Amino acid sequence: MVRYFAYGSNLLVERMRDRGAAFVAVRPAVLREHRLVFDKRGADGTARANVTPSAGGVVYGVVYDLPDDGLEALAVFEGGYDLAEVRVEVAGEDGAVEQVTAAAFVARLNRRTSAPPARSYVALILQGLAQHGLPDAARVEVEQAAAGAGRAAQAGLALALRGGPVR
Repeated sequence: MVRYFAYGSNLLVERMRDRGAAFVAVRPAVLREHRLVFDKRGADGTARANVTPSAGGVVYGVVYDLPDDGLEALAVFEGGYDLAEVRVEVAGEDGAVEQVTAAAFVARLNRRTSAPPARSYVALILQGLAQHGLPDAARVEVEQAAAGAGRAAQAGLALALRGGPVR
């Protein structure tokens, strides 16, 4: 059994099933000292979700318990990400908060972008948050990260149009 921390579109149970990730359990989780960003370049040129270290930050998601080969099924769909080990907080069977180790997909440095995410992609994440009953703070986190990515992309375009630095 392996644990997988999902914070992007894989929050949606249907998406996990469509991707052949047969999970046996799912629990809400929190990744501390990180923040959600939209800076991973997707195949269509728009940004995808990513997590990055950030003092005091919080990323809401879920932990899926997968069979031992479950991450392999997901990796086929997660190009441009590497698996990283993270410590997340989940509710234990007795209701107490416990820390567990889980795998998470983290974007490779050479796959970063300043493009904004597609609205449809952000909508999938918001649906996933609602599906798992995650707190309103989770929705706010996603909306702020998506808006921040859009502002960064607009600022880069403005600089380029003025002849400023282009990355």
